[in-house]
Amino acid sequence: MGARLGRGGLLLLCAVTMACQDTADSDDPPKAGRHGVILTAWGAHDYEQVVTDTTLDHLSKLGVDTVAIIVTRYQATAKATQIARKPAKTPTDEALCAVIAAIRHRGLAAVLKPHVDIDDGTWRGAIGFADESAWQEWFSAYGDYLEHAARLAQRTGVVRLVVGTELKGTTGRVQQWRALIERIRVLFDGELVYAANWDHYTAITWWDALDHVGVDAYFPLATSTSPTEAELVASWGHDWTRWWPSANRWTGRC
Repeated sequence: MGARLGRGGLLLLCAVTMACQDTADSDDPPKAGRHGVILTAWGAHDYEQVVTDTTLDHLSKLGVDTVAIIVTRYQATAKATQIARKPAKTPTDEALCAVIAAIRHRGLAAVLKPHVDIDDGTWRGAIGFADESAWQEWFSAYGDYLEHAARLAQRTGVVRLVVGTELKGTTGRVQQWRALIERIRVLFDGELVYAANWDHYTAITWWDALDHVGVDAYFPLATSTSPTEAELVASWGHDWTRWWPSANRWTGRC
């Protein structure tokens, strides 16, 4: 895959698919911009509720131009290889189609951001396996999840798809990630991004396969429990790479 990295820098950004008609007003989706938010649902039908319209109207008035939608599937433990919907918690395809249409109706860009959560409360960054067969099973399950997301994203006019979020323990599987990204590009012609955890983006070696570098930018900004606003602003303005020794910084070129 050639160099496809956009101007995007940080993207606090989406994912799931199939069998729904594109109900948005325009065949020409807006480009995703720099004033974005993430819209999160914790129930299967939350995105269908009236409150979604109220929220989107408010965000539009604030100048937001991009809305990322989270959809979550689950695995039992960090060592489980099956990823599944939860009927009461995973947004339905119908709900996703409805909220994407509502976003686009307002002239905003929609981003789809799939998550994997772990039932026992373990952070998704701990997902990893000791044997090769387990790795193959997990990537097969995750690939099916992303393929479903890509098809839905393509059908509904989503402009950007997040291929993964904070899957820190998996990112060393370079060839599997590259193969997965190539598979998704066949199904989705919008932009692709991976959302790396703030302490790990320099370790990823396959950024060149994507259109943007994504960072979930929860950088520590203070060491005290009661920092001033000025201290937080000053800390945020510093070079983020200060959090790593120079030998660990990402030096790849896209």
